[in-house]
Amino acid sequence: MQNSLYQTFPIWLCRKQNVSFLFPCHEQLFDLIIVDEATQCRVDDALPLLYRAKKFLVVGDEKQTVLAKDSVVDDYLFSEFDLDEHLRTTQARGLKGGGSNIFSLIKGIKESSVMLDEHYRCPPEIIEFSNKYVYNNELRTMKWNVNSNRTVTVSNAEFAASSSVRIDKGQFKGIETEMIDRFFEYIESEIIKIEKERGRKINVTTDVAICYFLLKNRPYIEKIANNHLSKWQRGDQILHGAGAALQGKERDYIFYLWDINRGNMMAFKQGDEPDKRKGELNVLMSRPKERSFHYLHKNFAELDHHKSTITDYLWKKYHSSKLMDEKKFIERKTKPTSDFTPWRRYSGQLIEALLEKLISDKDKKQFISYKKSYSVIVGDPNYRVDLIISNKDKHLGVVDLAGFNIERENGDDVVDYYFQLKRAAPEITPIFIFIHELTLKNLEIVPRIIKLIKY
Repeated sequence: MQNSLYQTFPIWLCRKQNVSFLFPCHEQLFDLIIVDEATQCRVDDALPLLYRAKKFLVVGDEKQTVLAKDSVVDDYLFSEFDLDEHLRTTQARGLKGGGSNIFSLIKGIKESSVMLDEHYRCPPEIIEFSNKYVYNNELRTMKWNVNSNRTVTVSNAEFAASSSVRIDKGQFKGIETEMIDRFFEYIESEIIKIEKERGRKINVTTDVAICYFLLKNRPYIEKIANNHLSKWQRGDQILHGAGAALQGKERDYIFYLWDINRGNMMAFKQGDEPDKRKGELNVLMSRPKERSFHYLHKNFAELDHHKSTITDYLWKKYHSSKLMDEKKFIERKTKPTSDFTPWRRYSGQLIEALLEKLISDKDKKQFISYKKSYSVIVGDPNYRVDLIISNKDKHLGVVDLAGFNIERENGDDVVDYYFQLKRAAPEITPIFIFIHELTLKNLEIVPRIIKLIKY
C-alpha cells in the first residue's frame, strides 16, 4: 500500500506524524521536503522527514514562540545512533546534534537562506511593534488601509475607574476581577461600533480574540466568557489566551488586556528577553488582521514606561492617538539628521490641488468624488505613496520622485518600489512623477492619471 501511494501521487501535503505510516522507509525517497512552521517541529519528530529527503527546506520564524531550547530526546538520538555523522555524509553536511527544533538546527548548517520580508497579514500600524522591536524595521508591510480608519486603539477607560480591587484568596486570588468585568464591557461597546461601521454582524468565534499576557487571568476570563457570549448572541466560543494560544491563529479584531502595574512590571519585561517570552509577545502583537484594541490598567500612567518595550510602545501610541484626537502636534525640538524620512509629507495634498486645477471641467466633478489617501506607508518603509486615488476597487498611487535619494543612482530603487506597489494588498497602480511635470502639457501626465483611474 505504501509503495502504491508513493508511486501514484508524487506530491503530498500531510502532517509530520503521518509520514512514517504513509511512505516506505527508504532513504532520500523525495526530491524535496518542505517543513512549514519549522520552529514548532522538534528534531526527533523530523527524523523520518530528514531520512526520506534528498533536499530539505524549512520555513519558520525563530523570533516567534518556539519550543524549549533543550531536548533530552534529541541529544540521545543523535549521540546514541551517530545520526549527526550519518546525515552529514548524506544531505545535511556539517550537522550538529541536539537542538530544540528543526528550524534552528538547519539554520546552523544552512547552505543558503532568504528572509521573507514582505508582510501581508497586518496593516502597518498593527505590525509596527513587531517590526520595530523584533525585526529591526526589516519588514515591508504590503497591506494598506483603504478606509483610513484607525487600526490601533489604546483605551484609557480604566483610568476613570473608582476602584480596581485584587482578590486576595480563593480560586481567583491575585486577579483584578472588576477590571476584567469592565474590559468585557469595553469589548462589547467596540464590537457594536464596528458593526455600525461595517453594516454587518460580527461572529466573535471567527472574527474576535482576547489576549492577556499574564496567565493567572485565565480562570476568571473562562468563567465569565460564556455569560458574555450568551448576552452578545454573536457566537458560542471566543479565542482567548496568551501568545502561545494564538500561535498559527489570526483574527480580524483582537482585544488586549494590559493589567500592567508596578507590582508585576518584571513579568512584562520578560517580553524583551529572547530566552523567555519575547517570541510569545511577538506572536501576540502580530495576530490582528484589521484592528487591535489595547485596554490599559488604571495605574498605567504611573509606570516608568521605558523599562519595557511593551509599556514604551503603548504609552507612545496612547499619546500619539490622544494628540491626533485633540488635533495637537508636538513641536520638534531638535534638527532632523540626514537620514530622517518624514513620517508624513504634504506632496499628496499638493498633487491633488494641482490635478483639480489642471483637469478638464467634465472630469473635475468625478475626480473630486474619488476617495483620496495621503502619505500611505506600503512596502519599503523608507518611501511613501504620496497620493492614492481610489475608484471602487481600483487604486492609483502617485509617488513624488523627490522622495528618493538624489545623491546616488536610484533607478533600481524606483523599479523595486514599483513592483512592491503592484504586489500590495489591495494592488496599487503606481505612477512616478516630479510634481512640476504635472504642468508640462507635452508629457500628458494629467490625462494619463485620469484615464488610469476611470477605466
